[in-house]
Amino acid sequence: MSSNKIEIYQRKSQLILFLIATIFFLPFAIALLLRRNLFFVSLGTLLSLLFIVLIALIIRRLLQFKPVLTIDEKGIFDQTNHLRFPQIKWEEIAGIEETNLMSQSLILVKLYQPAEFINQENTKWQRVYRMSQEMYGTPESISASPLKIKHQELFQILKESFEKYGKSNH
Repeated sequence: MSSNKIEIYQRKSQLILFLIATIFFLPFAIALLLRRNLFFVSLGTLLSLLFIVLIALIIRRLLQFKPVLTIDEKGIFDQTNHLRFPQIKWEEIAGIEETNLMSQSLILVKLYQPAEFINQENTKWQRVYRMSQEMYGTPESISASPLKIKHQELFQILKESFEKYGKSNH
């Protein structure tokens, strides 16, 4: 274990609110199943399955007690996104910047070889990362909103860690 390791956990309150909302809408989806119209039965089946899967995923996430973001001398271990390889080494990072998207602050992790990063991901997520690359100039971004840390504090930690570990490796 590194003494310079910073571990950041997920904020559970947002997940709990999302779980409550999903549970609230599930009976409405089930009620559609009771209709005699094929369209409503089909819609009710689809929505019921979607809500049940969401409930299972949220509960699974709520029961995880490990950090979702780790910053150390090796790089950034990011489990906030759906990365197949969540470890981003400092040698791969060209810079740390911030931007806003519809009043949400994002931290952009600029990469030296973004195409290589995108191509190593799952096919279903490659499109999402390509869109992010086109919009922000990088496929990797981090939002502090689901994390137990304020945006400015996380941005400062990432900038300082990049200055300390990233630039010394090049």
